[in-house]
Amino acid sequence: MSQIIDVVDVIDMSSGLPQNDQAVVSELVNNLNNASNLQQLIQYLDLDKYRKQVRVEGGLNSLFGHITNGPLENGLFTNEQILALANIAKMCNNLPTREEIRRMGGIPHLIACGQAASAKAPNCDKELVYVLQSLVGISDCDKNKSSLIDEGILDFILNAVYSRYDDFPDVVIYGLEILSKVASSNANIQNKVAASGLVPYVIQSLLSPPNTLPNDSLPSWQCAAADCLASISYANRKVQAQVRKTKGTLKSIGKLMDSSNDESVRRSAALAVGAVSEGDFANQNQLIKFGIVDDLMPIILNGPPENSYQTQKAVCQAFRSLARGNLKIQKIFKDNPVCLDGFIGLLIDQQQQPSMNVGLVCQCLHALTEITKDNKILSDAFVNADNSCESLLGLLDPETHKLILYAATGLIFALTKKNKKRAAKFQQLDARSILTPLKKHSDPKVKKGASWALENV
Repeated sequence: MSQIIDVVDVIDMSSGLPQNDQAVVSELVNNLNNASNLQQLIQYLDLDKYRKQVRVEGGLNSLFGHITNGPLENGLFTNEQILALANIAKMCNNLPTREEIRRMGGIPHLIACGQAASAKAPNCDKELVYVLQSLVGISDCDKNKSSLIDEGILDFILNAVYSRYDDFPDVVIYGLEILSKVASSNANIQNKVAASGLVPYVIQSLLSPPNTLPNDSLPSWQCAAADCLASISYANRKVQAQVRKTKGTLKSIGKLMDSSNDESVRRSAALAVGAVSEGDFANQNQLIKFGIVDDLMPIILNGPPENSYQTQKAVCQAFRSLARGNLKIQKIFKDNPVCLDGFIGLLIDQQQQPSMNVGLVCQCLHALTEITKDNKILSDAFVNADNSCESLLGLLDPETHKLILYAATGLIFALTKKNKKRAAKFQQLDARSILTPLKKHSDPKVKKGASWALENV
C-alpha cells in the first residue's frame, strides 16, 4: 500500500541529492543532536545505501536517544523528537534496521510515543503517522512479532488507532497493515487478536469504511481490511466463526470481487475468501450459497492484462480452500464444465510462457487436486480433456521448481487413485519413465510424491 502521509513532507530536497555523499552522511550521523542536522539527514534516507550507512555508523542510537524519554510535560513533542521519528520511519525501510531496533529495545519507545501522540490528537497527528510507518516496517519481520505483542501492540491498535476511525481514517489503514503482518502465519497471535477484542473492529473496517475516507483512499482501505481479515482468520476456527456470525461479512467479501473494483482489491478479497473458508465447512457453504464461484471464475478465465498472475494465484488459493472436502463445489464444477476447463487452460497457458509463474502453477495444481479428489466424473473429465495429461506430465522435468514437482505428482496420484482406466492413460504417455527419475530428486517431498504417483501408474 502506498503511504498516505510520507515523511518526505518534512523536507523535499531529494531532487538535488548527491548520489555519493557518504562523507556528508557520516558528519550528520556524528552530530544528530540538533534539528538542522536531523532535517538534512532525512533527504538521504530515500536511498538504502544511506540507510545502511546510518545503521552501521550507530545513527539509530542517536535517533532513539531523542525519543527515549517521551514528549514534553505538556504532552507535545520537540522539533528534534518529531524529526527523529521521521528519520526512524524512513530507516525502517532497511531490512536489518528492523531487527536492530528490536535488539536495542526500541519497540516499547516507539509504542509509547504513539500512545502519547494519540492522546494529544489532533495536535500530534504527524508524530502518530511516523510511529505507525515505523511499526509497519518493524512488523514485517518474523523475529519482531512476539516482541510487538509483548510490548502491547494490540492494545495500542485498539485504543490509540481505532479511536481515530472517523476523524483520521488514514492511521487505521496503518493499524490494519501492522495487525495483518503480525498475525500472518501465527496461530498463537491469531488467538491473542481474538482475545483482544480487535476482530469486530477489523470486520467493521470491511463492512463500513468511514464516511470521512477520501474516495481515492477507498481501494487502499479495502485492501488493508481484506488483507487483515485474511491474516487473522486463516484456518482459525474462533475468528472464522466470528466472521460467519457477523451479518453481511461473507457477502461483503464476495462483493469486493466485483470487476468494477481495483484489481488489488479483488486480489485481497480472494485471499480473504481462502482464509475464512480454510477448514471451515460452514463458511465454505455460506460463500457458495452467496455465489462466490461466479465471483471468482472470471479471474481464472481472464488472465493478463485484465487480471495479473498474482490475482489469479490468489483465486486459485481461494478455490483450493473452498473445495477442500466440499461436495457442493464439486457439483458446481460437474454442472459447469467451463470451470474445470478454465483451470486446465490456465495450466496449459503457463507452460507456453517464457517462464512459468511458480506460485500460480502450484496453487492451480493444488486447487485441481481438491476439486477432482475422489470424484469420478471430474477426474475423468480432467484426464479426457485435450492436452491435460500431456500438460501435467510436461511439468515433471527434474529441473522444474520443486514446489511444482510436488504439486504435480500429488495431482497425478489423486487422479489415478484406485482407477485403472485413468492410470492407463498416463501409462500410455510413458508416465513411469518420466516419474522414475524424480525418486532420486534432492527434495524429500518430491521423492515421496513421485513414489506415490508411481504406485498408481
